[in-house]
Amino acid sequence: MPNTSIKTVSYTIFNTGANNVIVDGQTISPNRSFTVTHGAANADLDVKTVDGMSSSVRVLATGTAIDTDGKDYAFTAKEATATFTSTSVVADLYTGVVDSYNTDKKELVFVGKDAVKYAGETGKTYEYKGIGNTPIATAENFIDELKKGKTTVTREVKGNTVTFYIIEQTAGTAPEDTTSEKAALKTAVDSADAAIKAAVVGDAPGNYSQAAVDTYKAAVATAKTVLNDVNSTDAQLKAAKATLDTATKAFNDAVVKENPVAVAKAELKTAVDAAKVKADAAKVGTAVGEYTQAAVDTYKAAIDAATAVWNKADATVEQVNAAKTTLATATTAFENAANKEEVGQKFEITNADITGLDILVGLGAGTFEVEGTVAKEDLGKVSKVKLTFEGGLNNPENPGVDISSTTLDVDVDAAGKFSISELVGTGTYKTVKASYTVDGTAKETAAKKITKNGK
Repeated sequence: MPNTSIKTVSYTIFNTGANNVIVDGQTISPNRSFTVTHGAANADLDVKTVDGMSSSVRVLATGTAIDTDGKDYAFTAKEATATFTSTSVVADLYTGVVDSYNTDKKELVFVGKDAVKYAGETGKTYEYKGIGNTPIATAENFIDELKKGKTTVTREVKGNTVTFYIIEQTAGTAPEDTTSEKAALKTAVDSADAAIKAAVVGDAPGNYSQAAVDTYKAAVATAKTVLNDVNSTDAQLKAAKATLDTATKAFNDAVVKENPVAVAKAELKTAVDAAKVKADAAKVGTAVGEYTQAAVDTYKAAIDAATAVWNKADATVEQVNAAKTTLATATTAFENAANKEEVGQKFEITNADITGLDILVGLGAGTFEVEGTVAKEDLGKVSKVKLTFEGGLNNPENPGVDISSTTLDVDVDAAGKFSISELVGTGTYKTVKASYTVDGTAKETAAKKITKNGK
């Protein structure tokens, strides 16, 4: 009221928070109260939390005031509340840089904040997410990620689920491992023992040399000596772990790796085997899905070339990979070469060859083998074709007589095919062509070169 001053005031402080508060040197526990009376000279109330922790209070104030007439008056009770928020407590949704972690206590510490649990709390479910919200399977895997560099993490608490999200990771200093040095060394030793037990000595991929295993065993034995010494200091334990970590990396690097050439050859062999199956299954013909003989021959030549590289003992990985690529290209070309529609039979000579002993063939004596077909539209209309041989010289029966050409009529079968296989001794010829007339129209093939024993 106007023109009055406080004579005395009593404060009753109710601790409604989760942590202790202090009033006039008196500690008030949660759910407890304390009453203090102040005179006019010190009417203010000072409430603090212990160690800066978060808490809250409700304060009820009663007292007396002195009016100018010198009489005392009781003033109406007043009530107020206050909430204290610690700057070091991690909120339910908080993002910050991780300063350290302790795998014994399952705790991590954000820079400038109190430790929080990252696992191991009864009744809580912990989840972990990497950069891009990718799942991290276990708490151990989460800690492994923290070890990779300076890491910014978001901690989110929703009910009984606590989720840690890795937001950013840079090349800066990784969080400090504050786990007890002895426990850390024991974990490293146990892991090393398990690795040695699982190691297989040999030269196959995944194996280890006996020397690598023996060297690692010696490093583990040294670490165990420090671990089992009750007088070992933290510095000695930490140094032993660092040495063992180095030995572990060396052991892991010593694993027998697959020969890159062997790997490439295995892949090439698989491709070659598949190509052979495809080539062997291909049908030569004019129907849809069938192939020309030329397409099959070209593909088989590509397979043979790839096989030659596979069989080459000193082939490099580059050569093997190149052969694999070339074969893949040939396979694609072969698949595209399949007849998309039925191919019509053409009027053509498909084979012209003189066979026999090379010396006789060279003198013009041997067997003429000629094969061909009439056009599809002329089937049933043509019974004979005329073969004309040209370029013949030096008849061995009549030396000096130039028989430059000769003709021969050949029968055509119901399928429109014609062929001869006859002994000749009338000179060597360079080309042969076929002709016939149907419905008043003369038709003739192009001259085909006559080979000798296929050459």
